[in-house]
Amino acid sequence: MNCQYLTIRTIIWNLQIMSLH
Repeated sequence: MNCQYLTIRTIIWNLQIMSLH
């Protein structure tokens, strides 16, 4: 697994959740 890819994906996922609220 690419650790950098996983980190970026997690950040984007969190931003999407924040934008929903």
